[in-house]
Amino acid sequence: MANENLLLAGGYIFGSLEDAELARGEQKTIAFLEKKIPYDDVETTLKIYHKALGERLFKTPVGYEYLKSMQQQLIERGMDPTRINPIPIFQVYSQKEDEVVPRREPLPDKKAELKRTRTVLRTSILFNVALLFLVIAMFVITLRSDTPNMINYRSAIENEYSSWEQELQEREKIVKEKELELLQQ
Repeated sequence: MANENLLLAGGYIFGSLEDAELARGEQKTIAFLEKKIPYDDVETTLKIYHKALGERLFKTPVGYEYLKSMQQQLIERGMDPTRINPIPIFQVYSQKEDEVVPRREPLPDKKAELKRTRTVLRTSILFNVALLFLVIAMFVITLRSDTPNMINYRSAIENEYSSWEQELQEREKIVKEKELELLQQ
């Protein structure tokens, strides 16, 4: 019932909140025009009526109802009906079989929407915390591993070269000792 009150405007229940707000705006425009239009001056009233039609001032049934009442008042005050332009309706009410018109859903319940938003937020936070732990774990693994990577490649290469150098020096020492033994014999 609360959602229905939000959609109610000018005795009509609209399919969306935007349409209801548009109708409420038209009601304010109608109230303003009612104060300003000199209905006794038929020519001025006809000009205002035609200007409202030309500018498409009214787009909802609330506005169309007001335009229809203006037509009736002009005719009652003696205006020739052929001088009064008809009210253009810029909406299609019939549809072909192959056309599908999307149906407007009623407004969602605020409590359900808030609950869904909280659930999505909690899920998002949990995923972010899990991803943070994974990133930290990846850095720890990377720093503790023996294989070279972007973080420790320089020290790994230096260590590898120094170990090769030590092996070479040990081999040279062994070779020199063998040469000395051979020369002494």
